Amino acid sequence: MTVNLDLPKQVLEVFEKLGAHGYDVYVYGECVRLLIKGQTLLDFDVITNAKLSRIRAIFDGYNILEDNPDREELVVTVLGVAVSIRTCDAVDDWSAGNAFTVDAIAYNPEKGFTDPFGGLNHINGGVAAFTPNGAKPENVLSALVWCSEEEYTLAPETSKAVFGLIPELSGLSPASLRRDLERVIMGKRAGAVLAEYAEVFFAFIPEFKPLRGYTDFYSRCVKCVGSSSPVLNLRYALLFCELGKPDCYSRDCDDNTHYWGHAERARIYAERIMIRLGCLAEDIKEVGLIIENRDKIPRANDVDIKNLLDEYPFGLLKLLLLFKCAEIRAKNDPRTEHEALNYKHLAGQIT
Repeated sequence: MTVNLDLPKQVLEVFEKLGAHGYDVYVYGECVRLLIKGQTLLDFDVITNAKLSRIRAIFDGYNILEDNPDREELVVTVLGVAVSIRTCDAVDDWSAGNAFTVDAIAYNPEKGFTDPFGGLNHINGGVAAFTPNGAKPENVLSALVWCSEEEYTLAPETSKAVFGLIPELSGLSPASLRRDLERVIMGKRAGAVLAEYAEVFFAFIPEFKPLRGYTDFYSRCVKCVGSSSPVLNLRYALLFCELGKPDCYSRDCDDNTHYWGHAERARIYAERIMIRLGCLAEDIKEVGLIIENRDKIPRANDVDIKNLLDEYPFGLLKLLLLFKCAEIRAKNDPRTEHEALNYKHLAGQIT
């Protein structure tokens, strides 16, 4: 692991000014992780044992973007770079308050890294792990965000803790979980995470539970999510589109299976879930329309865009075409890939 981070001169100026008055200074958290990965940043997070009143005095004359007494934080700009300066009695106290090891790393150019929980090794290994204080219900979905967005894997003890905390998730406000849920379903590994940690999502979206008795339904949903374009309402619709089927199951006299009316039932469930999560009314409506009209789009080779544009608004039609593309791609059958590409091409024609 590297022993030095390439901090820009603007951040070093903050270090020098605080250090000249005898204070400890560290960059910390996400910006350390991103710097280790070689990314270029335009804003930085700094902690210091200086009190907020002293920080204000030391940076008197600088452009102040924010002054947050509640967070004991001053955000200043130094030659175009934003630096958030927060007060903390000691770097060890700050590290202990983090949920994840990779966010508990701090760095000082002279003192090197402070890494009490092995976060540097976890970054190298692509592992997300709770700190000793991190295994809490409110951090469960955040752990899955790491897996979906950053393509990390959970450390074995963290994965075990996530499953162990499932019974406590029902006590959390669904609206408070929405932000992390949306980050999970928009991540690069959304399908895999939704599949592997299905019981987590069942805990606060109980409408999924009836799908347990129908082996393919939930797995089909999450495969579609993972195969789709990264559009939030599209992915919501794909995630919820099978919910109505268990309620609508029937068999005819020839022993054929039917799910009459399942699209309408899925729309009702999707709207109920999204209202509970605190989603915007216009998003709830759009997701409902996608689900309700999903089976009304003809095969890709038979699509007449002009006729469909007379029937559907531009934005909705584009999402319906992308929905069909995702459904086909989720089957992972090379023989139908051309049809999926046709749907995607048709969607691209709508501007």
